[in-house]
Amino acid sequence: MSAQVTCYRIHFTDKNNSPYSVQRPDEYLSERAIAKRTRFQIPVTEADLPVNPNYVSAITDLDDDIYIFSKSKWTNTIAIYCPNNEVVISIRNLPYVSAVEGIGTYVFSKNLTQANHDFTFTEENQSPVINRTDSFHYGESIGQIAIHNGHRLHAAGFRGEGMLIAVLDAGWENFNSISRFQPLYENGQIWGERDMLPTNNIYEGHAHGTYVTSIMASSIDDSLVGTAPAANYYLIRTENPWSEQPIEEDFWAAGAEIADSIGADVINSSLGYTTFDADTLFPMDFSTCDGETSIASMAATMAAERGIIVCVSAGNEGSNAWHYIGRPADAKEVLAVGAINQDSVYAPFSSVGTSYDGRVKPDIASVGWNTIVMSPGDSIIAGNGTSFASPVMAGLSACLWQALPQKNAVEVMQIIRESGHQWNLPDTLMGYGIPNLYQAFLDYYDPDTIRISDFAAPVNHYQLYPNPCQTEFYISNPAMNSIDIEICDMRGRVLSQQRTTVPNALIAVPVSHLPRGLYLIRITDENGWSETYKQVLIAH
Repeated sequence: MSAQVTCYRIHFTDKNNSPYSVQRPDEYLSERAIAKRTRFQIPVTEADLPVNPNYVSAITDLDDDIYIFSKSKWTNTIAIYCPNNEVVISIRNLPYVSAVEGIGTYVFSKNLTQANHDFTFTEENQSPVINRTDSFHYGESIGQIAIHNGHRLHAAGFRGEGMLIAVLDAGWENFNSISRFQPLYENGQIWGERDMLPTNNIYEGHAHGTYVTSIMASSIDDSLVGTAPAANYYLIRTENPWSEQPIEEDFWAAGAEIADSIGADVINSSLGYTTFDADTLFPMDFSTCDGETSIASMAATMAAERGIIVCVSAGNEGSNAWHYIGRPADAKEVLAVGAINQDSVYAPFSSVGTSYDGRVKPDIASVGWNTIVMSPGDSIIAGNGTSFASPVMAGLSACLWQALPQKNAVEVMQIIRESGHQWNLPDTLMGYGIPNLYQAFLDYYDPDTIRISDFAAPVNHYQLYPNPCQTEFYISNPAMNSIDIEICDMRGRVLSQQRTTVPNALIAVPVSHLPRGLYLIRITDENGWSETYKQVLIAH
């Protein structure tokens, strides 16, 4: 017997006679969220008002079997369970309902505890302050951080302190019981969790979120250091790990709105939608990946407009028939992240661009091939997927925004794109390329509030990439100076030298003769200027 539609998205026509007001945002936004809106002059509009509760009550009063899964104030919709087709017809005829569309085939019992998915405020703890002079021992995780010069952001004192990252995922199996994650709870860095599913326990059912969050939040010496180890985190399950249906995009939108309501600075979403289980009921084609069709994509764009850096995995369809990015990676003003390995090589499974309407996608690329992660079994392993590339960038984006507090979310995301090594010539595999976040910081920091001399790393006249490298790396030499290049071991002993006398804006430095490991690269130019790049990884 074929599946029957039982879940629906109800579109309302308006928010007339709402008990909420744009003049009283404290009723639906936290103090932190309101402070961010004020800081960046982001207005509270009618779109921010919750769905009219009178409309919702009128619908639930129609039938005892109706269950409210989620609400989206930005799209003025709700997602419901309603197995009675006669009742669905009655809903369609309500004067304040503009449309009803099928979005799921769940077989559901209201005997489960009704979840309260309305926003509630939580006490905001502060993450620990790490002294600027502290240093991390990254172990194997150095590659996924150093490729973006993220270790230099960390060394400069930007590890995510005071930033809040909302993680939208499928579940965090064992996350709260793994001993090496206990400091996150003890330090107050886990601000809360929400389950958009009726299960109401994000720590059971699936481990994807455990892997993803470990890439950002870990602080395990000599093994796995996260990209934002001092940030705060809020965990929101929006993905049903047991099926793939359009209703999960409604959960995604609701999760993004929760993130906005608590004042999150960054969203990481290692989720994407290309096809659904009941494809005959819910057909989907690439034309819907235009940034405007999907409710999740619309919500992602609106989150960015409301002051959130949104990082989304591009998808793992590069070698499959679908091939392209999915939703909400197609959203506007977000960072869709494709996958590479630590040697800057494109991962064949990483979904390709552009979006259906021709925008550059993915936006950027990060390490999602042999990424170092923590498993739910308390083991540090290497994993593959753009799901892992996105949190690398989400954590480092939080650190960069911490370093550039005068910029808003949309500006920071654009700065990240512009720091990509392919900014001037984007392609469909890596988009604008591999961002250099420390260089982005140097290009945009506010000298009135920050002194570069306080940092461990100096201002660079040259750029070195990729890091890690495999057979060679490149030095950007825009002034076309004659330079001497010394490759040293970590004790400073010179292992290899190269002198350039022919003016060249891009200098290739071969390293295939050197063994795998960490090196210092010292550059001295004809004007006597000297720079040293620490922890350059050669990974054959």
